[in-house]
Amino acid sequence: MLTGQPQQPVREPRENNGEKPDYKKWPTLYVGNLPDKSFFDLDIKKFFESNGFNVKSAMVASDATKARSLGHGYVSFHEESECDRAFNTLNNATI
Repeated sequence: MLTGQPQQPVREPRENNGEKPDYKKWPTLYVGNLPDKSFFDLDIKKFFESNGFNVKSAMVASDATKARSLGHGYVSFHEESECDRAFNTLNNATI
């Protein structure tokens, strides 16, 4: 479920090629209430892409010791308009 307004991620996306990301260029959505403890980055990215969105990166927050999802994540987009469209289209959607 998408909630709230677009947020900034709490850590760097994993696909940064060693460069410090410029978050002002990457509009980001917070995605909450993910379905289970085995839901990972690629799953959330595929969900958004299968709904027609061009995703820059996706990150599911995970428990470092148990390697399982904490039930929320972040999706970054190339364009602000794409982020807004994803929010308006998928807000309160079931993943």
